[in-house]
Amino acid sequence: MKREKKHKWKYQVNIRKKIVVLVVLGVFLFVGLGYSILGTSLGMHGTIEVSKKDKSLYSILLREYNDGYAAKYSGNHQDSMDSSKSTYDIYHFYAANNDGTKAGQIREKNNVLFGDRCWQLYRTTDTGGVRLIYNGKPEVTESNGVTQYDCGTSRNRFQMGELKATLNLNGTYIYAKNYTATTNQYNTTTFTLVDDPDDPDDYKSITVNGTDTAATIADIVANYPYTCRNNNGSCINYDFYKVDSQKNGTEVYAYKSALRDGIGMSPYADGENSLTYVGYMYGDVYPTGWIGLTDGQSFDGSTTILWSTGLDTSFWYADNIDWNNNVSGKYTLDSPYQVSSTADYANLVGKYTFRSSDQNYDDTRVYYIAAVNGNSMIYRQIANGETISQYNSLVFGDDLIDNGNGTYSLDNASNPVTLNTYYNNHANYRGKYTCGDSNTTCTNPKYITNTNQTWYNQVTGFITIAKTKTGLVLDNPTKIHFGKWYTGYNTTYADYVYTCGNTDTTCTNSNLRYIYQKNNTNYRYAKNYNFGSSVVYESGLYKLQNIKSMTPAADLTEFSTHHYVCSNLGATECSSVLYIYSYSVGGNSTYVTLNNSNIDSIQDVLDAMLTKNTTSSAIKNNIDTWYSEVFENTQYESKIDDTIYCNDRSFDTRNGYTFAESGWNDDGGYTNKGLYFKEYGITSDLSCTNVTDRFSVSNNQAKLTYPIALPTTPEMNLIGNSSLRQGTESYWLMSPLYPTLSRRIQSGWVDTALNYGIRESYPLRPAISLVKEAKYTAGDGSSTDPYIVDVSN
Repeated sequence: MKREKKHKWKYQVNIRKKIVVLVVLGVFLFVGLGYSILGTSLGMHGTIEVSKKDKSLYSILLREYNDGYAAKYSGNHQDSMDSSKSTYDIYHFYAANNDGTKAGQIREKNNVLFGDRCWQLYRTTDTGGVRLIYNGKPEVTESNGVTQYDCGTSRNRFQMGELKATLNLNGTYIYAKNYTATTNQYNTTTFTLVDDPDDPDDYKSITVNGTDTAATIADIVANYPYTCRNNNGSCINYDFYKVDSQKNGTEVYAYKSALRDGIGMSPYADGENSLTYVGYMYGDVYPTGWIGLTDGQSFDGSTTILWSTGLDTSFWYADNIDWNNNVSGKYTLDSPYQVSSTADYANLVGKYTFRSSDQNYDDTRVYYIAAVNGNSMIYRQIANGETISQYNSLVFGDDLIDNGNGTYSLDNASNPVTLNTYYNNHANYRGKYTCGDSNTTCTNPKYITNTNQTWYNQVTGFITIAKTKTGLVLDNPTKIHFGKWYTGYNTTYADYVYTCGNTDTTCTNSNLRYIYQKNNTNYRYAKNYNFGSSVVYESGLYKLQNIKSMTPAADLTEFSTHHYVCSNLGATECSSVLYIYSYSVGGNSTYVTLNNSNIDSIQDVLDAMLTKNTTSSAIKNNIDTWYSEVFENTQYESKIDDTIYCNDRSFDTRNGYTFAESGWNDDGGYTNKGLYFKEYGITSDLSCTNVTDRFSVSNNQAKLTYPIALPTTPEMNLIGNSSLRQGTESYWLMSPLYPTLSRRIQSGWVDTALNYGIRESYPLRPAISLVKEAKYTAGDGSSTDPYIVDVSN
């Protein structure tokens, strides 16, 4: 027995005169007859004309097409699983002008009331009906006995959401009969439970626990349904609920505050780490992830030996300093003096100062003036008892001598070089070795690659490298300072490709490296992974076949045939194996995890994820719940058509290559060619490539529970920018974008960015199709006088 809901609308009846269409075709005259299609006639010039008395919803867009406010779709399409029913032309609204002028006019022609809710008509279907997108609840007013419905943009931004959430009321919270809501300039809405002093029973603290829970929740539902689930009676945005009914124990179903043009907030999917989750329904979950197959090491740096700051005639200077450690632990100037003019600044080289106008100033640090440049001093700071001698006598050498005890001496060491000499002759010291001070022996010498008046660049450290290896052991290794690498990386050491990343000659699985790219200050290396062209599953393990070790990471083309890798460095067998489908030199590579022994190929994995359609997405479950509460077993259902909603998961070839050339082909694909789904970009193709993506109640391979889903990217692209996209809030579309991302509308645009994960929550604006028999009884399509759908029969 169907549950009949009383229709609340007071229909406005417009009595219009019957129009007799005269069609003159050649010498024939037909009166009241003609070439009839949904109340249309064929005019003198072959154009389709629509009778003014035609009240079908399809005819609305046909009239707008004739008037220039809608366009005719000319591409491939199929809105019915029964292709014999997809015979009508498709017409759609569109924004002809970038400034939205025509879009504004369209918005006043496409508003529809159906099921006590506002919708926007955006295209016809090829079954002769129309497709609508949800647009919230109307504002209802009575004027002179006439009910008026406002579907405009001035409605309250927030209302109680129509999407139920599961809520646990266990604990003590404030509940109330009513609430107020205020929204600030940042679109933050504060909900406040009403505590009327004249009504002592409108606001109450209630405890829900295991004692008499059903009766307590029944009292809340009947008398105090609103709560913030706290004890101060106020909350913001999505912490506000209206309790609907008990679910189980202390758990309840509750409506959550929601955006005006949504039926609630929802993520697209329950997860985002798999290609699976872009499906409106999906199959097996094979997780994706990122792995760094390569890395790099840099061994260059810089040392600043001098700084610059201003001079002043008010400062005190001295030829020498005293360090009175036993008394104060501070420096003092010995016989300080001042200079009389800026012309005397050049004479301050080699002097000391605190840069203070206090003659008796002392401090734990003092400045040594190494050079003067105009009104600035080039200085070295010393502190805590240091003397300038260790910095003012730099020593450089032409090469290094290994002392065999972990220390190195400068070969052909220079005489000590003062800071002033370095400042004026810095270029002479490029290509030299130094300990960085006056020492000629040290454990960490530096090779100077570039110099400036006040600093030098250097490479430091040692590394052991080899041309070949045996297992984890480097063959005939050579230990060199990185200064040697700097001068011979592409000559003397060009063929040295193996290292442990340090001075060891025997590596571990974790630190063995294959050097595939290098320059004078760093190198990039492949980590110790093994790669197989295929795998077999034996005794609970995946075993790599036709193995290549490490070097494939150095050559991108190797990955066209060797995609499989164990996640453990050095391993060739593993309990789950990674399939690399996108490889990035110097960055993260993307993989899908195979952990099912029945998998024979990566194509099996794709089919299992994208075509099985055994599990409903989070967004589908939420929309289905809403439909069951609003439409199921009502008089409205007979007007809703079972049409196709395309969750097109076919891959895009816009980059000039086929799917077979991509990284998903394990026998010749290239992992530098990433894939997007077909509806990426600005396509407006309404065809749906795969039968498993054509979601419909009548499609057992992609079966909808109810004839409702989401609008698609091609539909929105047909419409054009902002034409029917109510408001500025984001909302989900049905079209996938990338393996872990789906499409949405953002501020009136189809969002093409890549940083909106399918686990993020956005409003839902579902779409439905009405049957070709659907007619309207009143209205002109404006937001204040929407078309009212006839559900009387």
